Parts: sequence; C-alpha cells; structure tokens
Amino acid sequence: MIEVLPHRPPDLPRALQPDLLHVPAFEAETVRLFRVDAAAVVDFAWLFPEGKPAAGGPQVGLHAARLAHALGVGAVDPDHVTLIRLADLGEQGLEDYLTEGQGIAPQSLFADLAMLAGLSGHVLVATSPAFGGAAVTLQPQAGLAALGVWPRAGASPSHLMRPAGDPPRHADIPKPARASIPHPVLTPVFPSVLHWVALVLVAIFGGVVLWYLR
Repeated sequence: MIEVLPHRPPDLPRALQPDLLHVPAFEAETVRLFRVDAAAVVDFAWLFPEGKPAAGGPQVGLHAARLAHALGVGAVDPDHVTLIRLADLGEQGLEDYLTEGQGIAPQSLFADLAMLAGLSGHVLVATSPAFGGAAVTLQPQAGLAALGVWPRAGASPSHLMRPAGDPPRHADIPKPARASIPHPVLTPVFPSVLHWVALVLVAIFGGVVLWYLR
C-alpha cells in the first residue's frame, strides 16, 4: 500500500506544481522527499553521502535494483538519491538543506514548513535525474513514505515536458502569419467610356438643334 503523507502544494499556479508521485518524461530541476522508517534505514545505509560506493563498483547494480524496487519503478540512478540523517544537519535543519543545498526557492516550502520541522530520523532525497528522463509513476514500498515535491528555483513547468519518444515535429512549430496584402480595386472601364460617348452625343444633338434654329 502506497503511503503518502499530507502535502499541500506551494501557492503557485497549478500548472507550475510538479506531481508528488508522477514523474513526467524529461523532468528536470525537481526534488522529492521521502521519509524512511527506522526499520528500513539499514536497507538504504549505502546511500549516506559518505557511504556511497564508487561508480561502477560491484555492489552498485544490486543496490540500485533494490532502490528501484523500493520506489516502485523499473530503474533508478543512485547517484541522484541521498539518504540523510536529520540529526547530522545540526542547526542547519532540513529547510535550509533544501533551499541552500538543493536550490529550492524558500517560498515553495512555506506550506510545508511545519511538516519539515516535525520530521526526525532519516529522509531520502531524490532529484529528477534519478529517473533518467523516463515518465514513471512512483509506488513507494513499505518503509518509505512520500512527503513532498518541490521545483528548484527557475525550473521549467513540468507540463511543458514532452512524453518520451515524441520528438519535436515541424507541425508543432508555429508558422508566422502571412501578411494580408490588400487586392487592388479595379475601376470598371466601360462606364467611363459610355460617359464620354453620351457627352459627345449630347453635344452633337445640341449643335444640330442650334443649326436648325438659326
């Protein structure tokens, strides 16, 4: 059963709010926070900043597979997931870690300050590259609880991300509107000719009348 603790999104337009459990394709600059139960800490101890194995080490693949299973996804890059012992943050606190260490805008955390201040024990921090640009739905297993998700300052809205495997098409690029060129107004020729013919006939008729009247 997926455990999701109450998380009220920051006071931002809905289109700018990332989703807690749904990661869009090519998501970037987004941070997710999970609570780790005490009994599960041993399973993620290798994710402590000081305990991460070297890239390519013999245990990395096994650990990554276990982490992916714990998050309920197919694959995870552990280089972008960190286990934090909150007591180690000291006076800095989790709020300062998220703003100063992860680049989250302070105003994005306002709605969750009470929740963050009440945490103890261990938390798991996962950033967008952990999911390799794939569109995934997180399904945290027992021992993990999704707490919150926040965009880093200046992050692009997630709704602008393209689904995987959908490269830009020429049809998607707006075409400039064609300038409207007014059509020239053509003045009919025949009415003008008939006008002059009528004037000539009137003049001739008038001349004939005057000649008879002399």
